[in-house]
Amino acid sequence: MSETSELWQIKLVLEFFSSRSHQERLQTHPKRGLFMNSEFLPVVKCSIDNTLDQWLQAGGDVCLHAYLSGQPWEESQLSMLACFLVYHSVPAPRHLPSVGLEGSTSFAELLFKCKQLKMPVRALLRLAPLLLGNPQPMVM
Repeated sequence: MSETSELWQIKLVLEFFSSRSHQERLQTHPKRGLFMNSEFLPVVKCSIDNTLDQWLQAGGDVCLHAYLSGQPWEESQLSMLACFLVYHSVPAPRHLPSVGLEGSTSFAELLFKCKQLKMPVRALLRLAPLLLGNPQPMVM
């Protein structure tokens, strides 16, 4: 994974296939107009999740912490950091709450701080272990 434009495309397809309108259409017209095998998408999502989790475990968490706290990060990590931020809809540092996400003591406090960011809950679930000091990603 090195290009965010391809990741945006995949993210859009994943969002479309999980949308309520698409699910309702499938119920009324099964197998009509499908341009992709529905079994393919979970495999793609799992592959992206695994790749990003491996990056976090291999030191990407340090880069992400630097990003979230407005500190400089390693140039060599820029591509994967960008992919993580795009995939999980993490806003630019200037749009993060002034109180800071790090230093939260509970998921509820973190959720309260992120409410105004309009981040998807799945993104917050992925970030929460890092921000709360638990290196394991939360199960989604």
